[in-house]
Amino acid sequence: MNATHEDGPLAWTRTPLVASLAYVAGVAAGLALLGALGFASIWQANLFGNDFSAIWAGPHALSLGIDPYDPAHWQETVRSFGVQPSGTVVYTYPGWMPLAIFPLGKLSLVTGAYLFLTVTMIFCGVAVWALVHEFVPPGVVRYFLFGFVLFGSEPGIVGFYSGQYTFFLVGAMSLLAVFLHRRRGGWAGLMASAFLVKPHLFALAAPALVRTALRRGIPRFVWVGLAVTALAAVTSTLAYAHWWGEYLAVGGYQAGNPKSTVLATALTDAYGPLGAIVAVVVLIVAVALALRFDPRTDSYVAVWLALSPAAALYEFAYDQLLPLVPLVIATGMISREKPLRARLFAEFGALVIIVGDTFLHGTTGAERGTLSFNAFPQVLIVALVIGFLWPYRKADPAPALQRGS
Repeated sequence: MNATHEDGPLAWTRTPLVASLAYVAGVAAGLALLGALGFASIWQANLFGNDFSAIWAGPHALSLGIDPYDPAHWQETVRSFGVQPSGTVVYTYPGWMPLAIFPLGKLSLVTGAYLFLTVTMIFCGVAVWALVHEFVPPGVVRYFLFGFVLFGSEPGIVGFYSGQYTFFLVGAMSLLAVFLHRRRGGWAGLMASAFLVKPHLFALAAPALVRTALRRGIPRFVWVGLAVTALAAVTSTLAYAHWWGEYLAVGGYQAGNPKSTVLATALTDAYGPLGAIVAVVVLIVAVALALRFDPRTDSYVAVWLALSPAAALYEFAYDQLLPLVPLVIATGMISREKPLRARLFAEFGALVIIVGDTFLHGTTGAERGTLSFNAFPQVLIVALVIGFLWPYRKADPAPALQRGS
């Protein structure tokens, strides 16, 4: 496969092995940064006070016969475990989650934390490599940056030391995109079931992906997704039917959290109530533009995976790693016809996550006592993905080999 007229001699490295080594080097550099800046030590020292300790509290309570959705006793239960204080009256995650991760609750917090972090980080690293390999032509700089973003960017670092679901969700989203691209509906549906961990982040993506699966003729995606969702709903209802009502309070509390990194919170912090109105208008326009994409295209998948978390009722700094997945897909789409443009797009987009989130977290956020401005880099990624993929909204560009380049 030869380079197009936009390609310089170093624009795309044509050796997959060299590119994969660059990806591994990027991951290693991110991990080295975690250690050099002391975040590995912070994670270890704060095992009983980070987000994973709150995640672990749910299944641990269940293993002791305690109801995680009892508003009268939940905060007292959390205090008795000596873990992160609960900011909500019941367990922070949906009712199926204590059941899904029940084995972790049977382990000690320390053992569970080490196991959870190790497994999710390995899963994420391999899954994102599969995504990059599937969509993006081999290139040293892009592969390195995509690897580095995972653990060397602000959302990756926060996801690491907080012990969040960040790496699991990014990995699942990556494999979801790969399986959809390969028309493997069952496996794609299984990966999409990861949305159940944080349904609010994927409220727009879920129906959009159902649409793309049906238009592509892979209904197994829908059946597998529905089967897992039904199983989760039924088992959690049988375990503690009242959780549905009690859990509603969680969303209201989190939506008002000043650390929520959504556009409405950011613009409200900047401009007052008018900012919230502007944010709603911006998101409506973005949805209208996203609906112009043909659901049979991978461009459509990239756009909706970018837009859905940005339009969530609430999210936090560690969720800002999710835009990496649509960024990779979009890079692959653009590279088929405009290799140089794809290079610049990938590098700029990665730097938006690496530099933009870090700057806003370390400066503006610290000054204002809020992390809401971290929403701006994510919204910028959404705008970039929609804008650069707009020429391909009706049909994905043909792979370079099919164009005879």
